[in-house]
Amino acid sequence: MKTVLLLLLFLTVPAFSTSHSPAEVATPQVFSALVAITHKVSAPSAAPSPAPSLAPVATSPSPSGLGPTPVKAPPVPATANGTLDPGQMAALESLGVAVGTDPCGQGSHQILICDESSPFRHLVFLQLQYCPADATLTEGALLNLTSLQALSFLDCPMRPVPVPSQLISSLTSFSCVASLGRTAGHEDQPGLSGVWVSHLHNLADLTIMDVVLNVSSLQLILANMSSLQELKISNASLRGYLPKAWPANLTSMDLSLNNIQGPLPSFFGQLQHLQSLDLSGNNLTGHLPESMGKLRSLEKLTLSSNRLVGPIPAAIVNMTSLTFLDLSNNNLNGSIMLSLTTLTNLRYLDLRSNAFQGILPLNTSFINRLNTFKIDGNLALCYNKSITSSKVVSGISPCDSNGMPLLNSGGPALAPGGEFGPSPQPVEGIQHSHKRRGPKTIVLAVAVALAAIFLFILVAVGVSKWCRWKEY
Repeated sequence: MKTVLLLLLFLTVPAFSTSHSPAEVATPQVFSALVAITHKVSAPSAAPSPAPSLAPVATSPSPSGLGPTPVKAPPVPATANGTLDPGQMAALESLGVAVGTDPCGQGSHQILICDESSPFRHLVFLQLQYCPADATLTEGALLNLTSLQALSFLDCPMRPVPVPSQLISSLTSFSCVASLGRTAGHEDQPGLSGVWVSHLHNLADLTIMDVVLNVSSLQLILANMSSLQELKISNASLRGYLPKAWPANLTSMDLSLNNIQGPLPSFFGQLQHLQSLDLSGNNLTGHLPESMGKLRSLEKLTLSSNRLVGPIPAAIVNMTSLTFLDLSNNNLNGSIMLSLTTLTNLRYLDLRSNAFQGILPLNTSFINRLNTFKIDGNLALCYNKSITSSKVVSGISPCDSNGMPLLNSGGPALAPGGEFGPSPQPVEGIQHSHKRRGPKTIVLAVAVALAAIFLFILVAVGVSKWCRWKEY
């Protein structure tokens, strides 16, 4: 057949022109089309070797008359498209997660993420959120989820179960928010066990929020977590003192809104990688240690709403990376250091509701550089009008000639929590008026007015009598 078609091509070329060679008349498009046809016709009739798969695959029919219909391939499994491991699918169903037929490919990345392995994909991230009241966590489900690297619970009132050792080894991130224990609305449940949490010793990121954590000491949880980098245990009824040893690679620590007591440990200065520290809303006492000045990588420091006393340590000026400093609602006292102005990266400064005293040394230029500045609630503190404009400071009074606050001359006192920005422009004609009308001036004015009225009455009576006398 192939020979016949080639002969036909040779014989039909002269019909196009007698003055051109066959090569000039037979265009490349025509030649290519014929070669393609001959190639199809001469293709072997044997079917290609089947692919090693089990699920059906669609086949298109061959052109009529050009060759035999291809043999239908064996079924191709759904795993050819990278579907989730069947065991993990069953685990998700047992946890009440609606995943459909292919959870890895249906835009479910807000609650789960799969790897790219084959023939089956596996979960590397899973968030169980807003679980029904009857949802349960089982060891069997966790045994099928040992590929997870990150596991998160959000508003899931489940009871925790023992975690398989394979999952403990693979998990590097664990988050529990209002889940796995006593929370608002689920006060009948026991608290989340600190011993259970301590078993997750391979974590780099640990978050526990809005759930009662039953643990005698934070040290119990942190003892074996040498890889921990980010720690957040907030609003968890955490009690006791701060530990004396911490994971060396911590970059972020948030222990806010708990019942931690005692002083700040001096060895905080050993956490050279720490970038954020939030201990607000506890019962910490004592002075701010000078060793905090060693935290040169620290960018955010929040110690508000404790019972700290004493002055701001001079070593704080060594924290050159600091951008956020909140020491509000404590009992800190002494004078505010001028050296704070050397913190060139600082953008948020909150010193309100303390017992600072003396003259505020921060000038207008420094305060203008801040995005937020709060200073009210320090009754013995005042500002020097020659270096600090009233437009950038509010809530404290200007100083008198003795460096003491002028009574009743400051701006309106704002409630704690008020944020201070530039003061509004004063009304023209009032801002420079310092003359006041005292009580003596007012009494004199009233007396003059009454005398004038009395004189007018006397004159009127006299004129009236004179007129009557003249008539007679």
